[in-house]
Amino acid sequence: MKFHTVTLRLLLTALLLSAATSGNNSTEINLHHQTYTDDAVSATPPTSSVSSTSAPSFDPTSESSTLEENISTSSKFDTPTTVSSRPRHRTPTTVYTSIFQYACPPDFLRLGNGCYYFSKEMATWTIAHFECRAKDSQLMAIETAWEDGLMRRHLSMHAMTRLNRWIGGIYDWSQEEWVWGGSGDVMHYRGFLKEATQSRRWQCAYMAPELYYRWQRTQCTHTMHYICEAPFTRMPRPV
Repeated sequence: MKFHTVTLRLLLTALLLSAATSGNNSTEINLHHQTYTDDAVSATPPTSSVSSTSAPSFDPTSESSTLEENISTSSKFDTPTTVSSRPRHRTPTTVYTSIFQYACPPDFLRLGNGCYYFSKEMATWTIAHFECRAKDSQLMAIETAWEDGLMRRHLSMHAMTRLNRWIGGIYDWSQEEWVWGGSGDVMHYRGFLKEATQSRRWQCAYMAPELYYRWQRTQCTHTMHYICEAPFTRMPRPV
């Protein structure tokens, strides 16, 4: 019985010691926590060497004016990207009007690049030659197939009377060549229907309507109508 009593006392003592020890630890923890909390509360922010100033207030008007100043300042140095509204200088176009004109002599008709006179009278080849000279022209010299076709089409028109007409071709027996009587140049283009054995009597050329105005040759003493040819006349243009 005594042994049990002693044992119970020892257990109670141990419990009391254990309770006392845990109480002190709790107190220390609470005190430590309180101290940490007090330090955090009582702590003051460090003093800054820079003087404290109030934060600037936002002013939309001043911000906009500052932005406009920056834009206007930068535009003084930046290369402009806009195109000038001023009109560009254009080189004026000068139109030169000739004070001269080119015309055919009286009674001459313009065909293509030449002037032509169709006689109403008949004459021998020699007289026709001098009649054309008197009009500052010559018996027509047909030097290209184009000119030959142009004249044949014109003579074939219904308004033109179908007549034999002298042209300037004549056979030069000294050269044994066909030449143009007005200039003496050798005839390079020939519009004869066919080449025939030459006769001293048939040495002048004419255009025959029955052959669609192809060339023929005959005696120069025959009389027929003739065609004179003259260049354009350069003359002042009337104002």
